[in-house]
Formats: sequence, C-alpha cells, structure tokens
Amino acid sequence: MPSSITGAQDTHSAVPRDLLDDPHFWTLPPWYHCHIQTHAGTTIFWLPIDTKEGRVYARLTTDAARLPYIITHSTEIRHSTIPEGLYFYDEPANTRYCIRRHTAVFDGLLRLGRPDGGMLWPEGSPQWEAVAQYYRDFGENLGPIHVYRGRC
Repeated sequence: MPSSITGAQDTHSAVPRDLLDDPHFWTLPPWYHCHIQTHAGTTIFWLPIDTKEGRVYARLTTDAARLPYIITHSTEIRHSTIPEGLYFYDEPANTRYCIRRHTAVFDGLLRLGRPDGGMLWPEGSPQWEAVAQYYRDFGENLGPIHVYRGRC
C-alpha cells in the first residue's frame, strides 16, 4: 500500500521522517521498487535488478536495511503530490485504488489495520485479503497500474 521526501532533505541521503505508513517494497522485473507515502505526497524509488547495486539490495534481509539503501542507490525517483490517501496496487488486475483521508471510508479502512496502526498485513493472509477487498469495494479506481508508472 500501501510519498515524497519533504523539507530540505536530499532524497538520496535521508530516510523520510513523516511516513504515513510502512514503506511498501515489491519487485517487478527489471526493477526493485519502494513506495513511500508521507503527508506531502508519494515517492517511488526504482532500482534496476541487474546492476551491482541491485545485487547488493537483493541480499538485504530487512525493510529497515532496504529503505536507506534503495533511497541512496535508486536510478529513478518518481514524486507525486496526489492528495493524501492510502493506495492499493492490485497487480493481478492491473488496477490502482485510493482511499482518501478524512472520509468515513478511510475511517473504515483504519479499523481493518493492525493493532500497531499499520495497514500492511502479510500478503495472502485473511487480514490482507479483507483490506484488499475493502479497497476494491470502496476505493476510488485510479485506472491501470502500467499507465500510472509510465507517465510519472
């Protein structure tokens, strides 16, 4: 799920301090991706798999280690100032969904979150499936993922 680096921070040297949710990491060859959402928007970092940096990244075992590495070594960075919300990328359906903050639907989404306030359940778990279905039922359909990635 589901943001730009804010202030005077250099996007290649600092981990954002105002994360709205846990960073989301995924692999879509030929790239590794990290999706970060903050109050200022969204940032997606892209790191080519078939590079020295990509091979180092592949050996990192924790998100805490992956985040600063991908920020520091990304070859492409996409920034967006889309209104605050939480996003879900339904890869099999090639569809993006958004639930905007400060709405009743958003409050309902939060009730499906983890006890610590995070939204990212283990993929495939019943809780993850419930969150995914909530996005499909109540989220704003933003269209195909590949169109979004291609025009950022």
